[in-house]
Amino acid sequence: MWEKIVLIIILLSMVWTDFKERYIHLFSILSLFILGLWSVQTYDWTFWLYETGYNLIFVMTQLIGLYLYLQVRYKEGNQLFKKWLGIGDVFFFLCLCFLFTFQVFIAIYLSGLIFSILMVLIFKKYFKTIPLAGLFSLFLIIYLLTPFQQSLI
Repeated sequence: MWEKIVLIIILLSMVWTDFKERYIHLFSILSLFILGLWSVQTYDWTFWLYETGYNLIFVMTQLIGLYLYLQVRYKEGNQLFKKWLGIGDVFFFLCLCFLFTFQVFIAIYLSGLIFSILMVLIFKKYFKTIPLAGLFSLFLIIYLLTPFQQSLI
C-alpha cells in the first residue's frame, strides 16, 4: 500500500513540474525507476524480467517507428528529441516499463495517450507544447485511485 502512495506522490510532482516548468526532475525519474525495481520482490524474477523486457521492446519499437515516420515525412528524424519529443518523456515511459505487466502496460499506454490527446484538444489554448509526461502522470494518478487498477507494486 505504501508503494502506491509513494508512486502517487512521485506522479503528482511530475504533473506539477511538467505543467509549471516544462521539464521532469531527474529525482522523479530515478524515484520511479527505483520503485519499479522494488516491485520485483512481489513477483518471480523471471516473470518480472519477461514482462519488463516486453514493455521495453514495445516502447523502443514505438520510438524507432516515430523516428522513421519523422524521417520519411518531414526529414527531421534527427530532431526527434529536440523538436518532437522531450527526453524526459522517454525516460518516464522507460521507467513505467518496470511497473506494469505487459497487457496492463499496453492498455495504460494507449489509454494514457488518448487521455493526453483529449486534454490537449480540450484545453489547447493553455498549451504551447504538450506536457506529455505530466498529462500521462495525471492519467496514472486517476488510474491508481480506481478500484480496478493492476500494477506490479
